[in-house]
Amino acid sequence: MHFTSLLLLLGVPSVLAKCRCTPTDDCWPSVSKWKGLNGTVHGHLIANEPLAKPCYDGLGKNSTQCQKISKIYQDAFFWEASPIGFAYPVVDTCAPINGSIAGSPVCDLGSASVYSVNATKPADNTGHDVRARSQGYGSLSIWMKHIKPELQFQEKYQPSNSSCQSNWTGSAIVVGAGYIWNEVYTFAAKYDHIAVGGSSKLLTVGAVGGYRQGGGHGPASHDFGLAADQVLEFKVVLTSGEVVTASACEHIDLFTALRGGGGGTFGVVVSATIKFFLNTPSSRMQVSSGNGQLNRVLGTKSAYSHNFGKMLSRNSSSFNSSSEIEEAKRVINKQVVEFLRPLNGTKLSVISTFEKYDTFQDYFDGGNHESPASNNPSPVMVSRFFDKKSLVNNHKSLTAMFQAIFSQSASKIQAVKQKYDPDGVFWCYRCVGYEGWEEITGPTLYGPLCQTK
Repeated sequence: MHFTSLLLLLGVPSVLAKCRCTPTDDCWPSVSKWKGLNGTVHGHLIANEPLAKPCYDGLGKNSTQCQKISKIYQDAFFWEASPIGFAYPVVDTCAPINGSIAGSPVCDLGSASVYSVNATKPADNTGHDVRARSQGYGSLSIWMKHIKPELQFQEKYQPSNSSCQSNWTGSAIVVGAGYIWNEVYTFAAKYDHIAVGGSSKLLTVGAVGGYRQGGGHGPASHDFGLAADQVLEFKVVLTSGEVVTASACEHIDLFTALRGGGGGTFGVVVSATIKFFLNTPSSRMQVSSGNGQLNRVLGTKSAYSHNFGKMLSRNSSSFNSSSEIEEAKRVINKQVVEFLRPLNGTKLSVISTFEKYDTFQDYFDGGNHESPASNNPSPVMVSRFFDKKSLVNNHKSLTAMFQAIFSQSASKIQAVKQKYDPDGVFWCYRCVGYEGWEEITGPTLYGPLCQTK
């Protein structure tokens, strides 16, 4: 990737308004400049168009195509095939409509990127963000979906820099930025291993991007920790265009920031080397409750549903395995089911089920691991890390803990941001270094990015 050319277009300022340029501004790069960038990236620049444009009046209107799009508009396969296909679009300015009706409303890109670079070599990761931080009005995105070099399994981890030493003596895998968790899990199963990753079976969760760089938790986290803790190396393209390796040995400050500091903030991560663990049997416990009236109101199969996954001991006897399952049942019954059980016999029913799988891959393939509430157009998402008692009864202690954590790390991570992205090329809401800029929105709920001071 030639990031020098990208910098000239990404950060073009509007001097009078102190805002980043948007497509309606005179300072917006000319067509010839975009053509020049397209030549620089070897013809991989995509001029994005709304996905449902064939449904609207104007050039490109096509009723037949509109009907096809309408049928698959909510399909993950459809979204992941486009650089502006977002799983959780906060503002959808061009949803499918009845294309046969004359006088349709205006269809535009809204907060989606105007152009995207289709990165196919180490040059927007695949994925989604419920806060729409992977979108930006008038922005240029880098589409990482096709960065898929062959997955590399290492029986024993070997640092890419032979002069570096590592405390990790187990297995590892080198994963390109375009891979999703289903692909990584399937590859791991061939070697009888597992990785710490997400539980979603959708095609939108990347194994390297914001999920991992933001922390990342999943079914195996109780046994092995967060996804960010599993990284041994990152390969990163900096705004200068330099490709560097960040590890516990090289660019240590960048390595630290990338493991929890948020995706797309310090540079473009094109691959990660992560730890692999030996496969284990797994169990799944599902607890749900609901009634017909709540289902109609919430648009879900149940008012409450949660899957509890557990890794069982590898090569354990059937007796030990059964003991682990019984202990898991006891904990779930005590902590969750017994709390809900008094509601049985009322209009609210409570159901709990337990299943055992021979391998983690069987567990992952065995069903949907998401709450049915995720199918709701307006899901309510809650934290699973702190219960109500912890949040309400220990408010002062919890506040003091967060203040201690962030006060110690904030200045350090800000310094890393300034060091590796001094011009603020990478910006997203509530990300490291977002201070001083704000998206000025109006009735459209999106707008230009402007300085606040």
